[in-house]
Amino acid sequence: MQLKAQLSNSGSDYRLEYGNNSISTKQVQAVWMRRIWQPYLGEKLAPQFKAACAKESLATLDGFWDSLKQARWVDDLQRIIVRWYFKKKFPNTKARFGLSDF
Repeated sequence: MQLKAQLSNSGSDYRLEYGNNSISTKQVQAVWMRRIWQPYLGEKLAPQFKAACAKESLATLDGFWDSLKQARWVDDLQRIIVRWYFKKKFPNTKARFGLSDF
């Protein structure tokens, strides 16, 4: 699956592509999000570029979430993003505080 962003003076368009299938976020009516993953940058990417690429990937995701604001969210996006952020920044949080739903 690929996320493609097209930016222009008239706005932006985000598309999800999977094989021969493609959908614009403007067509999405509802979203059920389960997980957010860290970007896979590949092993061939030089280490000095990894931080910049990860930052760019997160900026693209930020625009992608914004492009879905018109859709109905089955789950709470803000809660998912906050959980993902804390899991990424503080991987031992669940064990440290005995949280079961984290």
